[in-house]
Amino acid sequence: VTLSGANTYRGTTLISEGTLAISSEGNLGSNPAAFNAAQLEINGGTLRTTASFAMDDSNRGITIGAGHGTIETVAGTELSVDNAIVLGGNLSKTGDGALYLNGTTSGSGTVTVADGTLGGTGTISGNTVVQSGANLTGGTDGGIGTLTFSGNLTTDSGSTWLIDLVQDVNGSSDLIDVNGTLLDLGGASLSLMTSGSYTLGNSYTIATFNSLAGTFNGLSDGAIISGYQINYGTATAGAITLTAVPEPGTLGLLGLALGGFFFRRIRRRKSVEGMIEEAEGRD
Repeated sequence: VTLSGANTYRGTTLISEGTLAISSEGNLGSNPAAFNAAQLEINGGTLRTTASFAMDDSNRGITIGAGHGTIETVAGTELSVDNAIVLGGNLSKTGDGALYLNGTTSGSGTVTVADGTLGGTGTISGNTVVQSGANLTGGTDGGIGTLTFSGNLTTDSGSTWLIDLVQDVNGSSDLIDVNGTLLDLGGASLSLMTSGSYTLGNSYTIATFNSLAGTFNGLSDGAIISGYQINYGTATAGAITLTAVPEPGTLGLLGLALGGFFFRRIRRRKSVEGMIEEAEGRD
């Protein structure tokens, strides 16, 4: 079923099976006169968004029912949700587009990201799993922000962290803040999306946690990615940081240059000493 146009009804919308497709929040009717936590309820069905838009009507609460629900964002689109969400059941995010959660969720339902990108600046109450092929970011793709998790966060092998980082502003980067028991990196990949001029010494916190398991794929503690050295901190109550450091190749070239400089000084000194000895011999 597809809803289109600026509808004026103020009744609730329930998706209990099948798929409801929309291209704007206005397709769901007018903003209710009073807040309703279940103005839009997904309970066994799928909400498909076919264009980029924001759901920000202040009184339109969203509830994921006990029968669970799915939000599908089609490729090339972004759905920003500022509304409060009740996770009465599990929420699956599908589709190759992006879902940005900027409000606060409540409830203990699990959020599973099967495809596309999960981001935003809100707080997710339940446990979250980012599966292989899906992405995680703070804020939006290309915009700085902090995404907070009250539950555990697991990013499976084959998933990717997309971290925006402003290279000439110390500390300006996306942050994944995990307040639950565990952040499990699971061998996910780390991809840095940088802007500004690279600045040696700048440091960025990209994740905070109470307990950490695993590392990013191919990045042990102290490894360098795109000119930034990664540090996983302690296994408990710590942070993952990136610090701009010289590339190993640059250090090697500097060492060779200094070595050549000292070698030339030694040769010059020996040459001068030889000339002095030769002059003394003639005397």
